[in-house]
Amino acid sequence: MWRTNGIYETLLRSEICFWKDLIAACEPAHPYDSLERMQQAQALAESRLEILLRDNQHACAAEKLNELPSNIFSISCDSASRVRE
Repeated sequence: MWRTNGIYETLLRSEICFWKDLIAACEPAHPYDSLERMQQAQALAESRLEILLRDNQHACAAEKLNELPSNIFSISCDSASRVRE
């Protein structure tokens, strides 16, 4: 899963750079409608990247929670009893 998301992230970052470069290279006389569509395409790629990164953060946080030992309650109880002694 992570490898696939890494590939998507790379592709989206490349697409964003493509649109930025294309917009920057436009002539002043370039049709406004065309420029607007390019800006919308860039915004869409940025939005998709943001969603992908947010989902990766949530997945990473959930994965870390799943890495906790299954006996976490007994560990904290043992620690608490040692403190009391």
